[in-house]
Amino acid sequence: MPITGKTLAALLQRLDEDALRTIAKECVVPQVTEMSRIICGGADPSTLMDLLSLFQTDGFCWFTSVARAKVNKNDRFTARHGLGARFSFFTGEIIKYYLETIGLPVTYESTENFVIIDTHLNSEAPEAG
Repeated sequence: MPITGKTLAALLQRLDEDALRTIAKECVVPQVTEMSRIICGGADPSTLMDLLSLFQTDGFCWFTSVARAKVNKNDRFTARHGLGARFSFFTGEIIKYYLETIGLPVTYESTENFVIIDTHLNSEAPEAG
């Protein structure tokens, strides 16, 4: 049974950033990588939007929107939610470690209700307006 975003956000509020970083790196990322192999057929850059879109489904409802755009030569992914800054940080850490395991450089910014990820994929994305 999937955990709802509100439940996850409440759990994350009780943990500090070091604990969230450890959980993201050691527990969640291997599961996300395996899930991407099962659902999307591989663990590669093209699965990122598929995975983020998965978390917009009725079972999870973690993100209210996910967008991708080109900013300079990088790909910028923006995921919006209403679950707080710790959720943003935790999500950023998961995506950072996931992309690093498949060889992509990544930076992210986490705010109260957004996670903004910058990386470089080899496929096209629309220019940011």
